[in-house]
Amino acid sequence: MPRSREFDPGSAIDHALDKFWDKGYGATSMQELVDATGVHRGSMYGTFGSKHDLFLATLDRYCELESAALLRRAAAAPSPLAALERILDRFARESAGPGARGCYMVNAIAERGSTDEAVRKRADAALSGLRALLEERIVAARKAGEIPSQGNTGELAAFLVNTIQGLRVMGKAGTGRTSLRAIAAIALRALH
Repeated sequence: MPRSREFDPGSAIDHALDKFWDKGYGATSMQELVDATGVHRGSMYGTFGSKHDLFLATLDRYCELESAALLRRAAAAPSPLAALERILDRFARESAGPGARGCYMVNAIAERGSTDEAVRKRADAALSGLRALLEERIVAARKAGEIPSQGNTGELAAFLVNTIQGLRVMGKAGTGRTSLRAIAAIALRALH
């Protein structure tokens, strides 16, 4: 009779995500993941397959959480332009300060993107999803008369994605919140 699973895989993924986020993929040992999750090595391999498979599961979890948070923020905004402002401001605020770890996906791209096709595919999907959300808000802001109808909406959304990722990297490098918020404000003005 097979043993029942004695741990919550979702909780294990969340703990592993924190460990990978703190140290990166390469610097995180399987023993550190066992210690962080409280899951025995055999159960870890039996459930997730390998360290790499667990890492990919953490990327999927991160994207799921980030996407849900951005959709909630956009839906709660009183207008399309306000949604864009709130999204950019969120990244500027959360990217700065003590313990800023940067974007988990950007960190993964920087560490493994040139050699790991599975990471590249997830990164492409995550960035495409962010770009689509931003483009949708840009189109809606134009229809509402909040911004002028000039420039390619896809290119403007890609510009905002680039700005957001830059905010995450700069925050991790120690740039202060005030500077990051000023950069976000300049990016929004570029839409006008």
